Amino acid sequence: MDKISIDKEKINNIWFVSDIHYWHKNIVYGESIWDEKENNCRKFDTIQKMSSHIVNQINKYVKKDDVLFDLGDWSFGGIKNIWNLRKQLNVKTIHHINGNHDHHIINNKLLPNCYKTLNNKIIDVSNSDNVCILLDVYSQDIFNSVNDYLEIIINGRKICMMHYPIDEWNDMRKNSIMLHGHIHGEKKYIKNRLDVGIDNAYRIFGEYKPFNYNEILEILNNR
Repeated sequence: MDKISIDKEKINNIWFVSDIHYWHKNIVYGESIWDEKENNCRKFDTIQKMSSHIVNQINKYVKKDDVLFDLGDWSFGGIKNIWNLRKQLNVKTIHHINGNHDHHIINNKLLPNCYKTLNNKIIDVSNSDNVCILLDVYSQDIFNSVNDYLEIIINGRKICMMHYPIDEWNDMRKNSIMLHGHIHGEKKYIKNRLDVGIDNAYRIFGEYKPFNYNEILEILNNR
């Protein structure tokens, strides 16, 4: 897709998130069978509580007309949860970058629990009884764009995004920023690079939340 450019006036409306892991049982402390639960799990009793909390947190910060960049690992627990998560988020514009667990999105699989009307409105299967003509919805249809790597320009500054952290990126010596997910909390700091996963947000802000662009600038400038 063409490079996205965002003006200074809209900076407050730009958000980034990664590693939502919607409906991922083993990342929930109360249900996980992992050995290292204390360090690797989110402190929720049930998968329902974790997933609902994260949806509510995204909706708390990201408003309907904002723009959300999701940097991968969207959902778990089957292909149905791709749509189950999307339909609960209020924001209209989501650009998705593929993570290592997003194989249904990468392969653009047919979603089993929603249809598209002729005016491109996506509806639940359960709400489709009175609609005459319905079109299939594929995993990539619910996002405004799907990429493995994406560059955008915000107020003249280049932002490079990929699910995986890398040590070298385009124009890094010209003050560009690298945003990523995957590691669920930074292991080392590199100038102008930030993990925007919700687990790293919890470490920084004390809550699971998306990162606003202004927050990213403040974090990077204070390092």
